[in-house]
Amino acid sequence: MKKNARWIRIDSDAAAGTVKSHISTSRAMRPFFATSEFHAQYDVDIDCPKSILHIPALSLLLPVAWITGADVHADELDQDFAASMAAIQTDFRQIYPGAPLRSRLYAAKRVKNQDAATSAALLFSGGVDATFSLFNNLHLKPSLIMIFGGDIPASNQPYIELTKNRYSALAASLDLTIHYVHTNALELWNHRRLNHLFRRYQGDMEGDLWRGMGYALGHIGQTAPLSSGRFNQLIFAAWQDTSDAATLQKFHDASAPGRDEKITWAGLRVRHDGCLQRLDKVQRMKEFLRQNHVPLRVCWRRPKLLQQNTLLNCGQCEKCLRTIAALALAGIDANTCGLPLDVNTPHLLKALFAEKKLPASKIELFWLPMQNKIPPTLENDRFGMQHFFAWFTGKDLLTFARPYSPRFSAEGLYYAFPYWLAISIRWVFESMLTLAQKIGLARKQPFAPGADVTGRYHFGKR
Repeated sequence: MKKNARWIRIDSDAAAGTVKSHISTSRAMRPFFATSEFHAQYDVDIDCPKSILHIPALSLLLPVAWITGADVHADELDQDFAASMAAIQTDFRQIYPGAPLRSRLYAAKRVKNQDAATSAALLFSGGVDATFSLFNNLHLKPSLIMIFGGDIPASNQPYIELTKNRYSALAASLDLTIHYVHTNALELWNHRRLNHLFRRYQGDMEGDLWRGMGYALGHIGQTAPLSSGRFNQLIFAAWQDTSDAATLQKFHDASAPGRDEKITWAGLRVRHDGCLQRLDKVQRMKEFLRQNHVPLRVCWRRPKLLQQNTLLNCGQCEKCLRTIAALALAGIDANTCGLPLDVNTPHLLKALFAEKKLPASKIELFWLPMQNKIPPTLENDRFGMQHFFAWFTGKDLLTFARPYSPRFSAEGLYYAFPYWLAISIRWVFESMLTLAQKIGLARKQPFAPGADVTGRYHFGKR
């Protein structure tokens, strides 16, 4: 390896159900990582070849390598996985043509593994998409796999235990096995530095590297050691309606049916499931939700809020409100699914639009399709939701989109500056904002480049 080359090397082993991977890098790559140690803890013994043990860490390292132009080295690799990663890198090259995306995956030994398992597993988060895929595949009796550390920080133990208790009970009631995987995936990357780099290549899109290239591969890869001897089909819940090709082309995401289904190892097949609109999914499984008292976990804010709580969702962020609206249209009281619905909910829904909190992308992807499917009356009107939908019907929703100029917004300038200068400006701004909050001149609103629960924050007013 050349002295100034960008490279990443990985070495993995397993003991007592835990896979550990040590990551060494060239000097140029060190700033992109927050730690050199990755771990994934499983609730069963792990018995698989080293070529499979590398996959959980590689699934998180490769997006970093692709966006920085680094090569990746391992002592041995599963042959199918290596080939699928080359194909996925090629796909991302078409989406982000300005990015490096020329990384090579080296191994002293490539192994053709073939697992004899014939069962199915479902990556299960508890969200609407995953719950629909559970409903849609109950006949397969899939094992459920819930991963912590990819969206719920591993440090938030009270929320993790609450989640495990709810879904262990659900799995038992359906006579299904559920596995829990604990990782430090969120702690591996230097997200701020990687997102600053990724922003150069994503055009007018808003988002970060995890959302743009990371989370689908990152989650699928964590299941590799668990799959050995247990399953050879992995069901991955879709979040988009694939019948709308124009929308798929316009809004890029880390997950896409044709791309995710290329991921493989030891003969395993990934199957995308449920390529429907969110509202259609809720409508189709509404009796399943009612009869089984199914909890839904959709919130991205809740882990950051009070840790001691009996709720899985905050009921106030865009994703919670979008789900509550879909449940209301299906005649379901959201409270029965663990989403707080009360007299304030219709006002919070209106505020998303009246206060222009949503980017146009979220409105086009999720709210416009819902607007076209509002019935004359709700089957089970609760807390004035009927009045919200009466207001919502017929509105030109895109006029409520949050203004965003990728080049001339404060964040556009943030990403235009070299990283060392951008991070200095950010520090100055956050210090001024903290001071302004202390003396009552500003409300609490962090400057956080990248998508948040309702969109993107800006300097000053949104």
